[in-house]
Amino acid sequence: MTIGPSPLDGANHLLVEKVPLILAEMAALGHPMKMTEGRRSLKRQQDLYAQGRTKPGSKVTNCDGVKNKSKHQAQSDGTHHAIDFVFILGMGRVTWKGPWDVFGALVRKHGLKWGGDWTTPDRPHVEV
Repeated sequence: MTIGPSPLDGANHLLVEKVPLILAEMAALGHPMKMTEGRRSLKRQQDLYAQGRTKPGSKVTNCDGVKNKSKHQAQSDGTHHAIDFVFILGMGRVTWKGPWDVFGALVRKHGLKWGGDWTTPDRPHVEV
């Protein structure tokens, strides 16, 4: 079985340090989670930006990857500054339904920014 790269690969040191602590605390509270996406290529970012615009689906980002870079893309320090998360139901199943406010409180406690605090919330998103 081949396991792909971790969303923490190439991440800012604060994400590398804090995310495992947040995941461990969520699991201890009975809410296991996993990371779904870390660094994005320009192509991946542009594909996401096209969704809901020139491709079918709902809009998922306002970052086009060029004029407005995503924190998921490499930043000036060479690392990416964002990771997305999902709750684990078990048996390989995941859900975006869960105690996001608990997650957000832990993200804030560890000094990171939670997308759930934005005007247009993005609850699975955490960034430096």
